[in-house]
Amino acid sequence: MAKLTALTAVTSASDDDLLYLVDDPGGTPVGKKITVGDFIGNIATPDNNAEEIFRITSAGASDFVATIASVSGSTLVYNAPSSGNEASINVESSSLLAKIRLYNTSNAPVDYLLISSVDTATNTITFTSAVPGTWTAGETITARSQTNTNTVSGAYYYDLEITSGPTGKSGLFVFCGFTDSGGAGYSIQIHPHTPFTTAQSSSKNQYIFTQSTSQISCTLLVQVISNVFCIRWTASGAATALPLLRLSGTLL
Repeated sequence: MAKLTALTAVTSASDDDLLYLVDDPGGTPVGKKITVGDFIGNIATPDNNAEEIFRITSAGASDFVATIASVSGSTLVYNAPSSGNEASINVESSSLLAKIRLYNTSNAPVDYLLISSVDTATNTITFTSAVPGTWTAGETITARSQTNTNTVSGAYYYDLEITSGPTGKSGLFVFCGFTDSGGAGYSIQIHPHTPFTTAQSSSKNQYIFTQSTSQISCTLLVQVISNVFCIRWTASGAATALPLLRLSGTLL
């Protein structure tokens, strides 16, 4: 094989061109190849479309539990919440990249639908698909995660499922903003879609706290498992919090 310095230089490459790499150089090094397309795909790529992953304009702490009043097609009417409040599932738009999973805990096994929009005036939830015939009046519905069940200050984790845009990614760079009109010390927290344990709390849980009534923000790297990750937030009142997640970039 010719020396690297003796090879003909190129100024562009196609996805199927090959690069040489050394796998496990600190252990048992093995020479391997990788295509340019696969190499680039493993690098964080910026996303400049400013698409929003998730937003709720006026929310209480992340908790919602209610019972079904009636179902029709892809809509469900619920009775007054028995825990939490409907403002915490009233998403800003049906075009957000992620959808809240709403679970029917009266079914075994527990199943779920993805929330498209909520009309709090009529207690009506519209889903991305038809409501199954197994969902009937009187059954319990909740946005509480069935995987990450940890809670604090009346806030429960929700499962957010990426349905458009950055699907099939292992991680997202997410601009995370949070405001609470009630003052300081309220938080938004993000965690992978895995059970929460004490050992994971410091290494996997990411959070920011409000300062006075000003918005606090930062960019976080969020691990995504099967297009799902977990989020929760605390709030001073039933409609005081504004959680916001915006896509900044992705990892393959």
